[in-house]
Amino acid sequence: MKSLSEMLNSLPEDRQERIKKRADSLIEKEWERRALRDIRKHFTRLSQSEVAARLKINQDSVSRMENREDIRLSTLACYIQALGGSLDIVVKFSGQPDYVMSLPLEADKRGK
Repeated sequence: MKSLSEMLNSLPEDRQERIKKRADSLIEKEWERRALRDIRKHFTRLSQSEVAARLKINQDSVSRMENREDIRLSTLACYIQALGGSLDIVVKFSGQPDYVMSLPLEADKRGK
């Protein structure tokens, strides 16, 4: 029986490239999907229930937020603030100094 590497290597180069691009895309999406959960676990050790209590939402909503592919900046800012952090966005233009935007802006308005 051929190994996976042997099977892939026996395919035409264009097919190998398409498979590699698709695999890379899936891996990237998985890392993006896990990013919020990993931040929560690594930096705070808070449970989803604890974060939910801080955000005044239910645990299921935190789970959905952590698994969302696309998240609003205001929601992300609220989530990070609930973890005890702050969110900065760095704007970069070639040949220009970086511009840092701090985003507890809308997060401060939420839940008041």
